[in-house]
Amino acid sequence: MTRPETKIRAVVGLGNPGNEYVNTRHNLGRLVVEHLVDHSRVKENPRRARYRLWRVILARRQLSLVSPRSYINDSGRAVLSFLTAARLRPQQVLVVCDDVALPLGGMRLRCSGSSGGHRGLESIIRLVGDSFPRLRLGVGAAGGDMVDHVLGEFSADESKIVEKILPLAEEVIAGILRQGLEPAMSTYNRKELWIRA
Repeated sequence: MTRPETKIRAVVGLGNPGNEYVNTRHNLGRLVVEHLVDHSRVKENPRRARYRLWRVILARRQLSLVSPRSYINDSGRAVLSFLTAARLRPQQVLVVCDDVALPLGGMRLRCSGSSGGHRGLESIIRLVGDSFPRLRLGVGAAGGDMVDHVLGEFSADESKIVEKILPLAEEVIAGILRQGLEPAMSTYNRKELWIRA
C-alpha cells in the first residue's frame, strides 16, 4: 500500500539576517526565498516575531515563503512558530539550505533525513522532528575552517553559478508543486542537472 502524497504548502529558506551575510554560502537557502519573492511581485504579510512571511502563486498553487529572522543555528524556533500559526505539519514544509557535502551547483531533494551536520537543520529537527522535506544546495567543501567557509562570501565566479542556481531551485520547487515530492525527486535528483562552472 503506497502512502498518500503530502502537498507542499510552504518553503523555508535558511540563512542569517543582516547585510554582512547577504552573499555568504550559508545564506543560499535564504537567497532562494528572496529570488521567489522578487519574481512574484508580492507584498510581505503582517510582521511576525520569528520570521518574515510572503504568500505567492507558483505553478498555479498558493505557497507560503518563510525567512526566519533568527540566526541559522536557531532556525527551529521560527519553523515551529510558523507551523503552529499556519496549522501545517512538518511534511508540508520544504526547507532549502546550503550543503558543503555537494559541489557548488549540485543539489539533492529528500523527503526527510538527518541534519548532515548542518546546524540549521539540527535546530529544526530538535524541535519538530526530521520528517520535513529538504532541498540541499551545494556550496562545495571547506578547504580550511568550516565556519569561515560557510560564512564566507561567494567569489565573483561562484556568484555567476549562484545566479543560475536560483532559477533552477525555483524550477525544482515548481516541479514539486506540480508533480508531488517523490516524483520530483526522480525528476531532479540527477547529476546531469547540476550546474557546473
